[in-house]
Amino acid sequence: MKKVQQVLPDGIFCLATAWAFYELTTHVPSEYHIAFAGNKRPILPDYPPIQTYHWRSHIWEIGITEKTLDNHHIKIYDLERCVCDAVRFRYKIGMDICKEVLQNYVRNPSCQPDLALDYAKVLKIKEPLKNYLEILL
Repeated sequence: MKKVQQVLPDGIFCLATAWAFYELTTHVPSEYHIAFAGNKRPILPDYPPIQTYHWRSHIWEIGITEKTLDNHHIKIYDLERCVCDAVRFRYKIGMDICKEVLQNYVRNPSCQPDLALDYAKVLKIKEPLKNYLEILL
C-alpha cells in the first residue's frame, strides 16, 4: 500500500482495499481500490493492479484519514466512510460482502454509528444504513 500511495499521492484507499485494511471483510482484493476527486486521471503503473474511482469533491473528501503502515503514512477512508461505501455499492459488490462489512463494523469497539449516519446523510444512504444498523445493534 505504501508504494501505491507514493506513486498516487492524491488517491485515497477505498472500498475493498479499505475494508481489508480495517478487517471488515475476509475478501482479499485482487487490485488496489483508490478514489480520486473529480475527473483526475492519474497515470497508473503496470503493477500492481489498481482500480480507480472518480467521485465529486464533496463526496470524495468525506472521511479521509491518515494511518501509519510500516512507518509510512497512507491516506484511507475512515471506518465509518468504509461502511457507508459498502451500503452505497451494496448492489454492485453483493449483499454478502455488504452484510459482512456491517457485521464486522458493529463488532468493532471503535465504531461510531452516529458519525456513519452523518456521512450517510450526505451520501444519500441514511435510511438504508439506519435500517441495517438498527437490526445489528
